[in-house]
Amino acid sequence: MRRQHFLLFGMVLILVFLDQLFKVYFYAQNAAHDVGVLSFHFVPNYGISLGQFSHIHPLLRVVLASTLFGLIAMFFLGLVFFLWTGVELFLLRLGLTLFFSGVAGNAIDRIRLGHVIDFIEVKFSFFRGAIFNIADLVQLFGIVLTIFSLFYLNQKIWRLNNLRTLKIINANFQYSFAAKLAGIGACSHLLVGIFGHSLLVALLPVSEFREESIRIFDYGMLIILLIQSVILFLFGIIFSHRISGPIYALAKFVNDLLNGNHREFKLRANDYHPEIEKIAKDIQKLAK
Repeated sequence: MRRQHFLLFGMVLILVFLDQLFKVYFYAQNAAHDVGVLSFHFVPNYGISLGQFSHIHPLLRVVLASTLFGLIAMFFLGLVFFLWTGVELFLLRLGLTLFFSGVAGNAIDRIRLGHVIDFIEVKFSFFRGAIFNIADLVQLFGIVLTIFSLFYLNQKIWRLNNLRTLKIINANFQYSFAAKLAGIGACSHLLVGIFGHSLLVALLPVSEFREESIRIFDYGMLIILLIQSVILFLFGIIFSHRISGPIYALAKFVNDLLNGNHREFKLRANDYHPEIEKIAKDIQKLAK
């Protein structure tokens, strides 16, 4: 399991490094290099996604893009390193890793330069005029692999009989844990939002465009805050189930022993406190 974690994390670093390396090279080139139906030359992309929102202020684009990247990073880490951690789900985790690597490569451009560096142009049939970069290709391949994995590994992903899910077994602890996790995330997000709002107010000149930009930023941050809070709360329920689940299961096991029902004690996949299984066996030996 740890080997897969290191492999996926290393893959992110390598793909982002290669993407940035090619971007730096073509960013410094003035002439185009034609290879068959492909033309390699620097083209700035000022949009946030597929060229969208290219008309809004550069500072606003950078703040929104970086905040959205943070949300995607949180979602990626939660799925790949905490939720879907089974060895048999490597194909799905690989797809998500490729997708995140592509997002990270373009996010670095937006944060560092205010725009994305595209350098691959297609000059063939209906693809003519399409301009992209390595991060876009990696991101697209990751999406395709993720969708394929969701169907191919359907039974293994959703094997609910062996995974801690959104079930509530200790309401006070689970709701409190989830609320605190969502609250910490919300406070961090609000801190970024207040800083970004204040920065826009201070730097943008007074005009209708200024008010529109600030309004777009505030609405965008609010939507991201709501999505982030829901995701963190749900993850909190699942993680707290993994924490309290083994203790709850041990209590039921001991109660069954007291009632004369001798059975095997087995924790679920990805549960915390695996040492409880040995404790349960020792208790069972004493009961006999």
